[in-house]
Amino acid sequence: MNQGEFNGTISASGCKQFVKISTIILFLLYAAIAIAESGNVNAYKGNFSGEWSGEVSGVPVNGIFSVSILDEGKVAGSFSGFEEGTISGTVSADGLINAKGSAGLSEWTGKVSVAEGKLSGSGSWKGYGGGGTWSSK
Repeated sequence: MNQGEFNGTISASGCKQFVKISTIILFLLYAAIAIAESGNVNAYKGNFSGEWSGEVSGVPVNGIFSVSILDEGKVAGSFSGFEEGTISGTVSADGLINAKGSAGLSEWTGKVSVAEGKLSGSGSWKGYGGGGTWSSK
């Protein structure tokens, strides 16, 4: 056999080396993906408030809300009007909010942005037999 040709066999030490290198590569890929997914949610840290409106069982409803975005993208807040309750959930590194209201009876989704240091957002809610929109003021 000529030098540089592969004869179809791998030594035990070669196999171990391959496993080590593969494991390291997989770990680095996983770490890179985790960092990319977590992003910088702290860019959205702060408070904003606004109004919500919609329809429940054919009846127009509206009210106000207030939200704080805390460390690690945790969302906490409250809403009042037709119904009152709390809002809790998360915001992603790209500003997407996914939150539940009052023990899961309503769902709040939307997008938050930062302009000139000020948080704003808008989206939709559903629950209580209806749904609608919300927007910061």
